[in-house]
Amino acid sequence: MYCKYCGRKIQEGEICNCRSQNDSVRESGSQKNKQESEQPKKQKERPKKEMQSQSKKNGSWNKTPLVIAAVFLVLAAVSFISLRFLLADTLSGGALEEIYPYLIYILPSAFAVIAAVAAVFGMSGRGKWIATAMTVVSVLGIAGIMGSMILAPYESSSGSVSDYEKDDENDSVRVEKGEKKDEVSGQLEEIREDFEDGKLDYVEAKKELEEIDVDDLEQTQEKKYDSLVEDLGKGLEKEISEYTKISNYKYAIKHLTSISEELDEEDEVVNKLLKQCDVDYMKYLEEESSRLIAEGTPKDAVQILEDAKELVRDQEKLEKLIATAEKAETDKKNAVAKKDSEYIIPDSNSRYLTESDISGLSLQQLNYAKNEIYARRGRKFDSVELQEYFGSKSWYRGTIEPSQFTNDMLNDYEIKNADLLSAREFAIDSGGYKLR
Repeated sequence: MYCKYCGRKIQEGEICNCRSQNDSVRESGSQKNKQESEQPKKQKERPKKEMQSQSKKNGSWNKTPLVIAAVFLVLAAVSFISLRFLLADTLSGGALEEIYPYLIYILPSAFAVIAAVAAVFGMSGRGKWIATAMTVVSVLGIAGIMGSMILAPYESSSGSVSDYEKDDENDSVRVEKGEKKDEVSGQLEEIREDFEDGKLDYVEAKKELEEIDVDDLEQTQEKKYDSLVEDLGKGLEKEISEYTKISNYKYAIKHLTSISEELDEEDEVVNKLLKQCDVDYMKYLEEESSRLIAEGTPKDAVQILEDAKELVRDQEKLEKLIATAEKAETDKKNAVAKKDSEYIIPDSNSRYLTESDISGLSLQQLNYAKNEIYARRGRKFDSVELQEYFGSKSWYRGTIEPSQFTNDMLNDYEIKNADLLSAREFAIDSGGYKLR
């Protein structure tokens, strides 16, 4: 009997060794094949994962904005070159004649702006450098287009004009200039009349003059124009002088400042008047504050100086004047306080006294307070004691003899208060205070 696998002679019922070896080999082979099949699978999975992680690391492409940016960059370049150079003669006439010089620059600039915006939106992932480059190119393109508009503006190359057309054109220009001359002269005369009649003030008249193109005026018109400007200035000077005559510098300066703010440009006449008013106002403030201080009203001097702060330019000098007036006011208050301290009742000549006002006075004080009313009016006293007492006071000026002094020299407050003090004195002691 022979083995059907290897052909070796074997006994009946015996299993050939080649079969068991084949099974083990087959089994090991299948395992090996399984391992080999699994290994490429794992190897395939590994690059895939590495690619995914690498993709996450580097970022993904955002292609749509970049494509849009590229398209509009091309459109910007093509449109500018076509409109500015290739198609200029074809498109510049007809309906586009008015807007064509602007269309050359506006349309390409609009395309470049859209490209720049799209490039900015594409700045993500791996395309950010490309997007950045496109953005820079777009900005440079816009700058180049604008620069060419300024440095090398488009000029229409329309056909030449015939001599006949030129003559007609010159004739129309001469007619137009003649009409314009008459129109300007009439306008100048109208402004003058309205200003003199009070229909126009200085600001309104100057604004009317600003509408006239001075560069186009002829010699005769220039003289009329300059004469009108001079007369307007004289009119304003006269108006301001009306206020400065009555020392109303405050209103004059405010009025001139308002005029200066309303005018579109600096005015020589207004500036000159403002400077003069400022000098005169400071001189007036100095003299007026000195007068008020001398008259014993330094508080009023301080007030007028404080009111001038917002108008006067020389603030340093003004502050010195204010300091002088404030010192005078302080000195006056101190003098009044000192003077009042020398009185028993300082205001007995200006209000009615009550019992409560004199209830705390001694018999001597009651007598002195009563005679204080007379002494304030300049009465002399037969009493040595009273004469010595009031003679020591800085405010006392005894000029009227006792025999010549009467109650008619007193006011109602003084008469009533003297009676009240005398009644109180004799109420305490029937003989009153004994003077020496």
